[in-house]
Amino acid sequence: MKSFSFLTIFPILFVVASCASSPQERIARDSAAYQKLTLDEQVKVSHGKLAQGMSPEAVRLAWGDPDKVVQSGQGGKVVDKWLYKDGGYSFSLGVGGGSGWASRDSVSAVGAGVLIPLGGEAPRARAVVSFVNGKVQAWEGEP
Repeated sequence: MKSFSFLTIFPILFVVASCASSPQERIARDSAAYQKLTLDEQVKVSHGKLAQGMSPEAVRLAWGDPDKVVQSGQGGKVVDKWLYKDGGYSFSLGVGGGSGWASRDSVSAVGAGVLIPLGGEAPRARAVVSFVNGKVQAWEGEP
């Protein structure tokens, strides 16, 4: 069995930790979308800020991709809510067992297990952006 050293795990942790991107990184990846924004929107987006009337593309550049999108309709208007979530956590206990037997011609086994949830906290929305007909109407929190 091979063992992992700290030098092997450190680069993996670095890559995972660097997955979160800044507005400047998102702008660099999609400069064409950034150039389509008004000058006022460009300034806000580059600082990670939102404004009423912004497009989903501007919000994506400023805050990144949402964790979840919920769509509904109200009074003939299309309403989208973008949710940016905290991770949440949970605790559980797994218990299982099994047995097996073998003969000259075959091998058989059977097993069973159960997972018992012990608690924790579900992910919560830390920020929500509401769009009406494709434009930012309101937001709360920050990603």
